[in-house]
Amino acid sequence: MTLGTRRTFCGLLATSALLAVVRPAHAEEVPVPASRQAELIARVAAYDRNLAARAQGTVRVLVVVNPADADSRGLGTAIEAALSRQGQIARMPVVVSQVPLPAGGALAARCAAEHVSIVYLSSGLDAAIPGLVASLDGVDVLSIGGLPRYVSQGVVLGFDLVSGNPTLLYHLTNARRQNVAMEPNVVRLMQVYR
Repeated sequence: MTLGTRRTFCGLLATSALLAVVRPAHAEEVPVPASRQAELIARVAAYDRNLAARAQGTVRVLVVVNPADADSRGLGTAIEAALSRQGQIARMPVVVSQVPLPAGGALAARCAAEHVSIVYLSSGLDAAIPGLVASLDGVDVLSIGGLPRYVSQGVVLGFDLVSGNPTLLYHLTNARRQNVAMEPNVVRLMQVYR
């Protein structure tokens, strides 16, 4: 082997070793697992003073997923199963259904027509969040985000992990716009956005 060939070969080996160590980009992980989110949803939603009127006897939950995103569908399925296992929210039965990302104002129309109490927005919806938040303005529904950053964009409730503990995130301005009225003693425990 000539010196030039040896250098090229060593360079290729070094590059191969580096590529073997570098992992492919993984999908974004949800900081609070779906099962824990479902427990928190059941507990926190019960403190919404307007939930009973909104629910009319049954808490209907729509889980919105991006059908083109496997992680979004996976989180949606996990949340749907975990909320169904809860069985009740605020002593009312829970009915959970998963729906693909709707176009335009279809989500708001469905919430009104079906007396939906909670809309859970799965991961993989980043591009759609501003439009979904705008479409839910004035709709009587509690919106919940699967990712913490959704709350800073206007989704009413979300969850993050801080020092290993789940933290509740709450968008106060949009809560009012969506007729969500959490008990003040619960809001004090949340990280509040305006």
